[in-house]
Amino acid sequence: TSALSLCLLAATPARAQNTVTAAAAQEPGAQVTASGMVYRSLKDGTGASPKASDTVKVHYRGTLPDGKEFDSSYKRNEAIEFPLSRVIPCWTEGVQLMKVGG
Repeated sequence: TSALSLCLLAATPARAQNTVTAAAAQEPGAQVTASGMVYRSLKDGTGASPKASDTVKVHYRGTLPDGKEFDSSYKRNEAIEFPLSRVIPCWTEGVQLMKVGG
């Protein structure tokens, strides 16, 4: 889930993104990918990692840089399913770093 939350930084305005990304990279456990995406795993899974060509079913929580939540599959109690190749690039990258159950 954290991969999804933090990778949404790519959707923020460029001038805000640098500040927000830099702050996120300083959080305990934060990892920065070669593309510059920042992510942090909240729960490690033990299953396989999906490939970009897979369809995945995930729960997510979307927040703004100030922490305000704007969307949550948890609150709807319904995970979403989508082809990983048909979402914004940071979701494609971030979800591939997760494992089933994480």
